Amino acid sequence: MLIDEVRDFLSPAAAMHSVADVRVGLAYTAVQLDDGRCGLAYTFRDELHEGCCVISDAGTLAGRRASDLAEWTRSPARGRQTC
Repeated sequence: MLIDEVRDFLSPAAAMHSVADVRVGLAYTAVQLDDGRCGLAYTFRDELHEGCCVISDAGTLAGRRASDLAEWTRSPARGRQTC
């Protein structure tokens, strides 16, 4: 899958940076790294179940290695959310 190729390509750089800030909305997620760079992702709403969920790791994402959060692309978000 394309996401696997992107993650694998960026892995070495992600291992050298930590996450400074994370903002999660209903469809968009923004992550700012310790060097000021920022990434934006869109979550396709048709792929989600109905209703909002709480990210169980909320409040603990800043300060983590960027590569740790990149690993979340390997599995469905269901394991990190409570609905």
